[in-house]
Order: sequence, then structure tokens, then C-alpha cells
Amino acid sequence: MSSPAPGLAVSPAGMMPPAFALGGDAKTDALPTYDPKGRIDPFEPLFQTKPGKGGNTGIRQQTIRDARKGKLTPLENLDISQMKLTAIIVGPERNIAMVQESTGKGHVIKKGTFIGINSGRVVDIRLNEVIIEEEVEDLLGKIIVRKRELKLQKPLGEM
Repeated sequence: MSSPAPGLAVSPAGMMPPAFALGGDAKTDALPTYDPKGRIDPFEPLFQTKPGKGGNTGIRQQTIRDARKGKLTPLENLDISQMKLTAIIVGPERNIAMVQESTGKGHVIKKGTFIGINSGRVVDIRLNEVIIEEEVEDLLGKIIVRKRELKLQKPLGEM
């Protein structure tokens, strides 16, 4: 059996401090107390940024998707990687394109169409690709804009 901690008396039974032994008075016998000074609070988040430093203040930034919460289209419920660009129509005033879901259902898109689960928006339709800008959250919690491309597949035999 190990010796008791310094300054802590042990009862004759060797199990409880004298305050809890029979006949002891809790008010007169001093018990060790916990002093949290200089220790980490286990209930505080490990990573915090200070307000005013240009970082995240603990409040999540609102995305376009959050603002459009009740008005999502079927294209906004799928990731861009689940879609395939199947056709592009180049017109004198505007270009339009057709994307196909993995289930085979097709959707016509134009510049400004919301697409993808990351608040994507079609910004340009070119001869063989569609450029989409998405809002994604980086590791620090900041919302950044990322460009993604959907390319038109070339016919077999063409390189």
C-alpha cells in the first residue's frame, strides 16, 4: 500500500480521510481543494480565433445556399461530380448547355444557373466546357470561391 499524500491524514481503517470517518466533523477537518488556476478548461474549444484579428469570430459565414434555403432546385441537391456535360448550344446572344444526372435525367443550364451542393453558379459556357464557381469552406472556416469545370466528352476516336 502506498503512503498517503503529504498533508492528508488517513483514518485508522486506511480507506477514508478523517472527515468522513465515524465521529469526524467535516467543518473542522480540512480537505484538499481543487485550484483551476493555470490549468486548461476541458470544456473550452481548443481552437479559438480572437475577434478583430480578421479571422473567424465563431460565427459561421452565410453562403448563397443558406440564403436560398427554401428555393433549391434539383440541380442544387447533387454534387457537380455526379453530373456529366452532354451538350452545348452556342447562340448569337447566349450559350446554353445540358447536363445529365447519374440517373440519366437531363437539365438545361445557362449562365447564372445555380448548380451543385456547394452554392455553385454557372459563370461561363464555352465551346467545350462549362465554368462553375462554388463557395467552399476552407480549414480555417473561411468561405472561398473555387472554380470547377465540366468538360464536354470528345467523341470516340478523337483526341
